[in-house]
Amino acid sequence: TDEITGLPNANYFHNFAGNFLKKMAMNNQHPLVILFNISGMHSYNDRFGYQGGDDLLRTISRVLRDFFNQEDDVLVRYTEDNFVLLTCIPLSEAKQKIKAIAEKVAAIDSIGIKAGIYYYTNARESIKSAIDKARKALQYTGDDLTQLYHVFDESVQEKYVNRDYVLTHFQEALDKRWIKPYYQMETRSREVKEHEKRTSAGMSF
Repeated sequence: TDEITGLPNANYFHNFAGNFLKKMAMNNQHPLVILFNISGMHSYNDRFGYQGGDDLLRTISRVLRDFFNQEDDVLVRYTEDNFVLLTCIPLSEAKQKIKAIAEKVAAIDSIGIKAGIYYYTNARESIKSAIDKARKALQYTGDDLTQLYHVFDESVQEKYVNRDYVLTHFQEALDKRWIKPYYQMETRSREVKEHEKRTSAGMSF
């Protein structure tokens, strides 16, 4: 149990969630894996101290539990400012609840909340993989505060495949000169202005 929020912690989640997801998928249920992230948590701690930050975590955990309180819902505090939810409600309903949660959280000073959603369908997939895909969907929202959530899809997968390709082939690109430097001539704006002034006066140099 997480000491601050009273929710199950990451250890409980990893021991329990894998079997939960597999059971749901084998019963033709397709649970959602939702990773919530609190935006502005670090600055909140700086301004109000860690006690204030702990109070904030408790408040947000209560908000999440109020919206996701079905019998099959599993909510855990996963890391410092992340919560993970397993739920079997329809995706459309989950999106509506995330919007409502964001409105409540927005009332708290300089705090926001975003979510990455992964639709779990393969009973052979590990919980680690499912969480990773939910995290990628969360990161795909970027810095746009109006984009409250994103569902893992082909666009997310393609982005990270391309990123991984660049990272793993960077040295090869240097060795084979796929990356080339291009130089641009520097000019001093003052000298350009003096030249224009003299030219307009009928002088040149």
